[in-house]
Amino acid sequence: MAAIKATQESIQEHNIGLILRFIKEDKNITRAGLSSKTGLSKSTVSGLVDILIKKNIITEGKKIDSKRGKKPIPLKFNGTYCYMIVIDIHIDFITVAIADLFGEIICRIKKKNRPKNSRAKILGNIFSIVEEVLEHSGISIKRIYLFSIGTHGVVNPETKVLSLSPYFPELSGINFVEVFKNKYKKEILLENSVNLGVVGEHWKHFTGIDNMVYIFIHYG
Repeated sequence: MAAIKATQESIQEHNIGLILRFIKEDKNITRAGLSSKTGLSKSTVSGLVDILIKKNIITEGKKIDSKRGKKPIPLKFNGTYCYMIVIDIHIDFITVAIADLFGEIICRIKKKNRPKNSRAKILGNIFSIVEEVLEHSGISIKRIYLFSIGTHGVVNPETKVLSLSPYFPELSGINFVEVFKNKYKKEILLENSVNLGVVGEHWKHFTGIDNMVYIFIHYG
């Protein structure tokens, strides 16, 4: 029974993900439109939409004028349902920002990465800027869903440990995911900052392109 339940939950999670993606991409999509695009039955779509409305993840817009039948109601994605904190640990600077679910920046603070010869001091600087961004934005840590951390160096894709940090030897071997999860009790994403950069550029500006090259030029 447990295996069946897990499978049903994963299917529902997948279907909710599909629905949210189409609602984010199409500002005028309706329940009928979602059924057509996702291939899900109208009853399944309606049930999942009701769940998302109850949780305030999506809302209903004003009815659209229609000459036939009932006036369709567009569905709107609530981009401020929760927020993300993004951190860029650059060689010279540390940048921390809060963004909504559309990727729009609410508040951003950039400070020099000094001193950078101590793991404890680098982490202390990051934590201090995170607190400053939260204070300036007026957004509670309770409304933060996840942290996305980009850093220079080599991130082990399996363990997510920063296995090599050429400019910050003190950070080599650090497990940022574990450190931040223990401190903030949130989901943590960690990746090389250039890899995150290309993902961000594609998502925000080049969604219609299947392949792209992103080049970051720095000294070294």
